[in-house]
Amino acid sequence: MPIIYALVARATSQSCCVLAEHTTTSGNFTTVTRRILEKVPEKSGSYSYIYDKVYLFHIIRADGLLYVCLADEGFGKRIPFAFLEDIKSSFVATYGDSGREALAYAMNENFGPVLQRQIVRRSSIEYCTPMCINDRNRSTIQPTLVQTKLERLKGRLTR
Repeated sequence: MPIIYALVARATSQSCCVLAEHTTTSGNFTTVTRRILEKVPEKSGSYSYIYDKVYLFHIIRADGLLYVCLADEGFGKRIPFAFLEDIKSSFVATYGDSGREALAYAMNENFGPVLQRQIVRRSSIEYCTPMCINDRNRSTIQPTLVQTKLERLKGRLTR
């Protein structure tokens, strides 16, 4: 699965407090993520960090919160950042400003499943091949596959 791990955290200059997270596999993502989050500038914006030469951490920092995902390096940047924008919108719509003061993992029970659904939604079609497309869904999936291939190519060309 291209998006492997996602979280929402509150960040201050001294520390980071994870509010919700989800991973699709086991690994040392939580430990590595904490180290990466220490390096994120305090300025709002979008950032990417390479990890282990095959993964990228994608981060959006906005309004004192961090929206983070870990994805396969070959997956590009556009889809992970679109995923993070979806997560940000969902989180703000659900919790408003309460994330700025919440305790660690306070939103995990309710927002963890949202992260899980979005990971599956953003990742599943990306590895679909023409062999898994039948006549009934060809018209909706084929344009998405072509668009995805073009976006990956654009990502490689801009590196």
